[in-house]
Amino acid sequence: MHWHQGVVGVCGRFTLTAGPGEVARHFQAVLRFPGAAARYNIAPGQDIGVVVRGAGGRELIPMHWGLVPFWSGKAGTGRQLINARAETVAQKHAFRDAFSRRRCLVPADGYYEWQNSNGRKVPFRIVCPDIGLFALAGIWNPCPSSGGSSGFSCAILTTPASGRLQEIHDRMPLLLASEGEYARWLLGEDGGPPVGLLQMYQGECMAYAVSTAVNSARHDSPELIVPLDGPRFEEGSRA
Repeated sequence: MHWHQGVVGVCGRFTLTAGPGEVARHFQAVLRFPGAAARYNIAPGQDIGVVVRGAGGRELIPMHWGLVPFWSGKAGTGRQLINARAETVAQKHAFRDAFSRRRCLVPADGYYEWQNSNGRKVPFRIVCPDIGLFALAGIWNPCPSSGGSSGFSCAILTTPASGRLQEIHDRMPLLLASEGEYARWLLGEDGGPPVGLLQMYQGECMAYAVSTAVNSARHDSPELIVPLDGPRFEEGSRA
């Protein structure tokens, strides 16, 4: 599959600038992803670090970002799904089994979204200053290895955007921001999947304009997260 490397929609890019050791400690996971490094423009079709519940506890492992449906072929062929809507993940044929049995945490410290403004798309980085690291709620499937593929594929859940973030885009990733939420997402609740977490983030977020260099997934450097003189949303996104 050839991914479009221009401007994409929710959730199509995110950042993880913390080191792998810090990420593993934050999520109380054993590091199984030795190639993990600071990333400033993580894009679909790449291998990303993902926290899963293993036999001996949590593990941080690589997964291909682009869920390969269970009826599809190997990664790199056929349809791959980077997002799943929280409102329908429990019903959609492509997602419901993964949501029921194979949930994961995608570590992040920010994500990008593009606002339509006078006929052009303005990129923003959205962060949660009070918490720093957080998780994007994910689901995963096993898939046959293909070249450098990890043998697993994943998608990130999205919800309606909250607060002033709606001025940028009407949707956002499903954010999990505490150890309690991490545990509920991985373990489930009341003997089933954690449907109580399928709602927009209730905490504070901040958005700031960044360089259009982020539009190309070929760019991955610290300069991408530097704030520009431009619109900012500093009131947070409390629902």
